[in-house]
Amino acid sequence: MKFRYQVKTKDGSSISGTMESASQESALEFLQAKGYFVTSLSPDEQPIFKRDINIGRVSFNDVLLFTQQLAILFKSGVPLTESLRTLGAQNANPVFKEKILNIAHDIEGGSSFSEALSKYDKIFSPFFISMVKTGEISGKLAQNLLTLNEHMERENNLRQKVIGATTYPLFILIVFIAVFGVMAFFVIPSFEQVLGQYSDKVPPVTQWIFAASASMRNHGWTIFGVFAAIIVFLIWYVNTKQGKENINRWSLGLPVIGDMVKKIQVASMAESLATLISAGLPISQSLEITADVVTNSVYKDIVWEVRDQVRKGNPMSAVFSGYSDYIPPLMTQMIYVGEKTGNLEDAMGKVVVYYESEVWRTVDRVIGMLEPALIIFLGLVVGFFAIAVFLPIFSAIQSM
Repeated sequence: MKFRYQVKTKDGSSISGTMESASQESALEFLQAKGYFVTSLSPDEQPIFKRDINIGRVSFNDVLLFTQQLAILFKSGVPLTESLRTLGAQNANPVFKEKILNIAHDIEGGSSFSEALSKYDKIFSPFFISMVKTGEISGKLAQNLLTLNEHMERENNLRQKVIGATTYPLFILIVFIAVFGVMAFFVIPSFEQVLGQYSDKVPPVTQWIFAASASMRNHGWTIFGVFAAIIVFLIWYVNTKQGKENINRWSLGLPVIGDMVKKIQVASMAESLATLISAGLPISQSLEITADVVTNSVYKDIVWEVRDQVRKGNPMSAVFSGYSDYIPPLMTQMIYVGEKTGNLEDAMGKVVVYYESEVWRTVDRVIGMLEPALIIFLGLVVGFFAIAVFLPIFSAIQSM
């Protein structure tokens, strides 16, 4: 929140201005700590048209930018609370701004940084909070923030790559629906009127297209309602525990796509483990946090099982080797080497480098296969409609 204040200094001069703070109490404490005598402190009310719109959402990119800036400020020697207040005051997202200033206020009240972050677990993941907590314990908070920032940047790059791979097919699907709708509602009815007098010469495929177009025009809302109901059901099913598990298992069995999903999950899992182990967390705790990082329920169950077996004293590589359908031999072998040499962090880092490059190559290959396939499919569909519509016209002209 923004507050307008008026204070007197020790020499009796007056100072007024505005400041950002999580609450009026924290603003008062901040001014008094500077040795000012506060004569007036009130919220800085602004006209409605000048107020920020509270969208109620903090995006991944918001947290990524915050982490990057905080790491730079903190490493440069700026105190943590001052860094947080600076970032909070400059943040363009009013929701995130309030949270950052609240965190600064909690730290000033005696809470640790990780404790203050844990109040906002919808914004900061368990991975984020654990990295901060480990940095506090080890005295390497600045280094852990830089490591966390690098991890989030790699995660964001991978996410953007996957989104890019799905954008093009979605665009083609929208174009296909638009083309089909235009033909069904505008083009085909015109041809149907022209060919009405040659109904005995209209081939069956053209009659089927005319019937489908008429059905779309006459029962469009019913068809739309059915499709909308199917989409709503699928969204509900995917968000159920059983539905999510079934979709996750089904996606892993798809040709080409399944291989890409496996590599994405392995890269994410390896990167999380490497980062957490390098930060000084025990292996069992690193596995527990990694289980929350991976998105596929199959891999989540695998990581939980590995965590349980590691706590019983079994080596991580031996447990992973039992899931050869999902965990590639290279990762198992590298973990085994890391366990034997006592340098698991370095071994996991090599796995990360390899599988991140594999993910990029696989995504590029999938996009390269999808683009011509979708263009050919769209061309065949449009060509089929064109032939079905124009064929009877040519037949009618030849019979004249």
